[in-house]
Amino acid sequence: MVIALAAVTYVKTGETAALSCDITLTGGLTVRSAAWTKLGPPDSLVADLTGTAPAYSGRATVNATGFLLLDNVQQADEGTYRCDAVLSNFSVPMPFQNELQIARSPSKPTATVPSPVFQGSTVQLTCETNDAGNPAASFVWLKGGVAIATGPRHTYSPDGSVLTISNVQTGDGGSYSCRAENLAGSQTSVAKQMDVYYPPDPPTVDYTGTAVYAGSPLTVNCQTSTGNPTPTITWYRLTSGGVEQQVGTAGQGSSDLVFDPLTADDNDDRYVCKATNTATQQPGVDIPSQTITLLVYYPPDTPTVSYTGAAVYADTDLTVTCETNTGNPTPTLTWYQLTSGGGEQQVGTAGNLVFNPLTADNNGDRYVCKATNMATQQPGVDDPSETITLLVYYPPDEVTVTYDGSPVLAGESFSATCTADTGNPPPTLTWYPSGSDQAVGTPGTGSSLLQISPLTKDDNGDGYVCEATNDATGDSPPSKDITLVVHYSPTITTITPAVTVDEFTDVSLSCTADSNPPPTSFTWTYNGAALQTTPSGDFTLSTSRTRITHDQAGTYTCTVANGIPDSSTEVSRDTVVTVEFPPKFTHPEVPYTAADGDTVNLTCSAIAESAITEMKWIHDGQVLATGGQFTVTQRSAGESVLTIADVMEDNYGMYNCTAQNTKGLRWSSIILEAQGPPHAPTNFHVVTKNPQGAVTVQWSAGFNGGLVTTHTVDYRKLGDKVWTSGDTVTQSVSENHKDYSVSLQLGSQGNFTIRLRTGNGAGNVPAVTVDVLIEGMFGTSLKSQQCL
Repeated sequence: MVIALAAVTYVKTGETAALSCDITLTGGLTVRSAAWTKLGPPDSLVADLTGTAPAYSGRATVNATGFLLLDNVQQADEGTYRCDAVLSNFSVPMPFQNELQIARSPSKPTATVPSPVFQGSTVQLTCETNDAGNPAASFVWLKGGVAIATGPRHTYSPDGSVLTISNVQTGDGGSYSCRAENLAGSQTSVAKQMDVYYPPDPPTVDYTGTAVYAGSPLTVNCQTSTGNPTPTITWYRLTSGGVEQQVGTAGQGSSDLVFDPLTADDNDDRYVCKATNTATQQPGVDIPSQTITLLVYYPPDTPTVSYTGAAVYADTDLTVTCETNTGNPTPTLTWYQLTSGGGEQQVGTAGNLVFNPLTADNNGDRYVCKATNMATQQPGVDDPSETITLLVYYPPDEVTVTYDGSPVLAGESFSATCTADTGNPPPTLTWYPSGSDQAVGTPGTGSSLLQISPLTKDDNGDGYVCEATNDATGDSPPSKDITLVVHYSPTITTITPAVTVDEFTDVSLSCTADSNPPPTSFTWTYNGAALQTTPSGDFTLSTSRTRITHDQAGTYTCTVANGIPDSSTEVSRDTVVTVEFPPKFTHPEVPYTAADGDTVNLTCSAIAESAITEMKWIHDGQVLATGGQFTVTQRSAGESVLTIADVMEDNYGMYNCTAQNTKGLRWSSIILEAQGPPHAPTNFHVVTKNPQGAVTVQWSAGFNGGLVTTHTVDYRKLGDKVWTSGDTVTQSVSENHKDYSVSLQLGSQGNFTIRLRTGNGAGNVPAVTVDVLIEGMFGTSLKSQQCL
């Protein structure tokens, strides 16, 4: 039974309706009478406290509180009913109307659910029905079959047909249905799916920022399991200018950033992984991303050191820095000294190699600076390093000299060696005369030789100092002093200087000597021959030439001796006498030969002290010049050649050659003859022999007659009839007055005759012989003769 306390009471068909008079019984009040009438037209009594109208017999009653109870309600019972009630302290009825309506359930509703929707948006879900029922149905929304309560984000329209969801969340997605309901019943719509699009959470990357090594591969994965629809994962490289450059291949839900291999340039590079879908395209929605910065460990480049190998000085401070601007992590710079055995000993700190001060012992020391970090500890990676070798300059310690002050002889070579065994660079040892800064001799490295050759009396008492200097000695280099003690032989202090005179004039020469003791021998010589001299005191000697000739020109020598250092010691000094004269001819005074039709060269050679200015050829009173048969060639100032081509009979005869200089004109006759026998050789003699019979003979060939000439040497032992052939020498046409020699092996002891036979195509000359005695170790006998 439904008790309606309102003005309208809804009851479903077949149920009991309870209609109220809307009275309040307080203070002991009671209902004296109550009648219910259904208003018409026409009005009809339904029931009162006393009974029920016939039409409602068995179905309607009024209780003591004035309620009308109507059983088994039918559609015809629907209408307005009036209650007329009188309370116990009132005499006038109190009417109250109450409407009775038959309750009807609504029809099946239809749910309108938007999909997809975006996280954070506000959406409305609408529920509609063709028949709202009676009373009009109210609506309830269900998610997954569970009613949705009103809350901060969920609000209903007054009838509940419209559900508004504010700030949609990912959990709002799902199956939605609506239910229409009233007293008569309820109907639920078909469920609809609402898909919520929402951006993904920030993606996760599997690179944590830990160091990775250059040269190795690296794959960084970026992924997210959230977001609807499934997000696209894309990697971008962030440039220094803030620009994003896509790298790699985008993937659905996951993407890899691949380095194969990593390089040093990848260090500190920044990459961003972005997760995008439809939801991230909405206004005000940030794209979830994850940024990484690569930490790439790579070895440093070869370090640079401040020491370039230039010399540094002992007793000064030196700091050698070692630096490198590369490498990650920042490399540690460590100095090591390289030992002679190949080992390494760590020295220095923080990249600085400090010497305070340098010493001579540091010279040549080798040090290596190594740049190390975690990358250099990887297999196959060498420690970058730079090695230096110290060049330390330090002064020498001591100078020693070989000369101990003993006497030395003038005229001999004097030498003293100065040495210094220490110092770098190797010291230069230099000799100086005492009190002078002008070096003598040649400075040497490590040692220097002072040589005076020859010593003179002027060297006696001279002092010398040897200094050892290098770049480290400063203003006071170590040194050693010596003083020479000289015993000297004579010296020639003055001599007549070189003179130039004309031929056939008188010349006088003078020589003055100084010696201790005075000279014991004093001479003038010319070409080794002693000259007549005139002394003047102990120390001056003169000589003279009367009407000097050009053959007497040359070097004149004054020689003096005093027995120091021994009796054979002599001192000499030369002067030169130059004799000027007209040209003198030097060509052989032998005739030239030629056959008719030949070409012959006549050579005219002359000498003179003053230059020859002109040479001429004259034949038959005519001066010859180049032209026709004749060619005149001036080979030098003192030699002229006349070439006669295609010799004919008229060309034979005498040719005069003239030569002229400032001293006069001279001429020489040259004969051109027809070819003939040679001239006889001269000075055929034995040069050497030995007891075993080996003999060498020599001779001077004469004019060859203009033809190739042979010289044949034979020999025979005394008493023999037959000559034994020795050797043959060929004299060419151009060779005249030439010396020849031949060696023979005569054999056993005894007297031998050696013969020289000379001839050419035009005839022979008489043979020339020489006798020789081979008598072992007891001597020889020579005899030369001409056989006619």
